[in-house]
Amino acid sequence: MKALLFAAIAAGSLPFFTTASAQLISETVEGRQRNCLYASDTGATNDPTRLRHHLVGLGENCPGTFPPPRASDPAPPTAGLQSESITGENRTCVYEQSGQTWSYSISARSYCPLTAGMMEQELARPAARP
Repeated sequence: MKALLFAAIAAGSLPFFTTASAQLISETVEGRQRNCLYASDTGATNDPTRLRHHLVGLGENCPGTFPPPRASDPAPPTAGLQSESITGENRTCVYEQSGQTWSYSISARSYCPLTAGMMEQELARPAARP
């Protein structure tokens, strides 16, 4: 029965937590995929319905939370600066957290803030008048 329940959870055919995110608790390699196992904070500790599997490619990291953030979502304020590059008049700041990356373009004359939260504050600030 337990094996059938876990298979149903992995296949996504059972209702599962939708609003609360779940934390990564383990990961295993199965062939050419990485199986990421997540647990929600709701429900009893031994309740198998609080578990969720998510498969990613072997070369990818398991996201720290499930569901993983979408690329269109704003970066979390605590995402740290991973890299920066300059192309012409633009500087691209790349932030990373839990295996997910976000990019912002700013003026090449500006510096990339150390966290995405500082970048959001910078982008929200009105432009200085000459």
